[in-house]
Amino acid sequence: MDTASDAAAAAALTAANAAAAAKLTADNAAAAAAATAR
Repeated sequence: MDTASDAAAAAALTAANAAAAAKLTADNAAAAAAATAR
């Protein structure tokens, strides 16, 4: 395996994980806001 490819793949995976975590946080915040508004 090429080191540059490995680094690029790791960076892409990290970015995908960060995006998923951000979406989860946003979803949780939206759910909490909806529950509070009720």
